[in-house]
Amino acid sequence: MKLPSRCTTVAAAMLLTIAPTSVVVAARSGESREAPARTRLPTRFEHQRIFVAPRSADGTTVLFYTDSGGGLNMIREDAALRLGLAAGADVVEQGHPPIRTVQWPTFAGDADLPAAEHDRFLEGRLAVVPEEGFGEGPMLDEGFLGSRWFAGRVWEFDYPSRSLSILEGWQAPANARSTPLTMLPNHDMYWPRVQVEIDGEQLDLLFDTGAELRLGPDGARALGRREGARVAGSFITARQYRKWRDAHPDWPVALKGDGAMPMIQVPNVRIAGADAGPAWFAMRPDRSFTEYMSSMTDAPVEGAIGGSAFSRLRMVADYPAQTLYVLP
Repeated sequence: MKLPSRCTTVAAAMLLTIAPTSVVVAARSGESREAPARTRLPTRFEHQRIFVAPRSADGTTVLFYTDSGGGLNMIREDAALRLGLAAGADVVEQGHPPIRTVQWPTFAGDADLPAAEHDRFLEGRLAVVPEEGFGEGPMLDEGFLGSRWFAGRVWEFDYPSRSLSILEGWQAPANARSTPLTMLPNHDMYWPRVQVEIDGEQLDLLFDTGAELRLGPDGARALGRREGARVAGSFITARQYRKWRDAHPDWPVALKGDGAMPMIQVPNVRIAGADAGPAWFAMRPDRSFTEYMSSMTDAPVEGAIGGSAFSRLRMVADYPAQTLYVLP
C-alpha cells in the first residue's frame, strides 16, 4: 500500500521464485474430516512481496502485484492491448475522470487468475492504467490486485513456502491461533483491520500484504540490500514511532530508511498470540492513517502490518468469517 493514493500502484522487479498452480492436498495425519480443496496460484515472491503470474494459452505471462491493503484492480494499458482484452464500460467516480475498464482476462486453466467476484465498484472488470500512471508516477507493474480481489474467499499465505492458495471447505485445526480480521463488506470496503501486540501494547493495524518500502541509504544498509530496492514492509504513525523511540532508544533505526522516511525495527510482533519475530516499520504522517486509511476501515488504525512481519508465518485469512488464523 502507498499512502495516500487513489488506486495504490506498486513497482515490480525481477522475481525470484515460482510456485506450481493447482493441487488438492491430503488430510493431515490423524484428521478424519475431508481435506479442503486447495488452488495454489502461480505465485512469485520477491523480498516477501507477492505476485501472481497467470499464463495465457500462448505462454505469455502477465505479472500482477497483490495487495490486501490496496485499491483498484488494474492492468497497465500495454498489457491489456497485448492480451487483446475487450473494453468494458467506463466507471464514473465523483470528482475524477471516468475510469476505463476491460473485461477480466482468461488464462490457461493451470495458471488462471481468479476473478474479483465481489468487486461491486468495477463489477468484476479491471481498470486500465496508462504507463505513466494516474499522476503518481509510472505504473511499473503490468497488473495490480487490491483489497476487493481478496474479498469473499479463504486465502492461505504461506510465506516460508512462498505460496498463495485459495481454500474451499477449509476448517481451522484445533491448534490454530486466531484473531478478528474485520472489514466493511456491506459498503464494498474490504480493507481488513487486525490487532497485533508490540511491546505489550495492542495496536489496530491494516492487514496489508502489499505494504512496500523503497529503501533509502540507511534502510539499504540496515537490510543488506541495494539503495532503491523495493521490499515488503510495515507502516506506523509518526506519533507511535516517536513513542517507541522515546521508550526504547536501543531499538534499531534507519533515519533515511524508506526513501527519506525513518524506519524502526521492533523486536517482536505478536499476531493472534503467535510470535512473528522482529519487523521493520516505516514512519508515516499521522493523518495518512488516522484520517485517510481509517476512513475505509471498520475502526481507526494506527498503521499497517505487512510482509516485514509475515516472513516466518503461515496464515489463513478467512474473509467470509472475518478471521485471521496463524497456523503452527
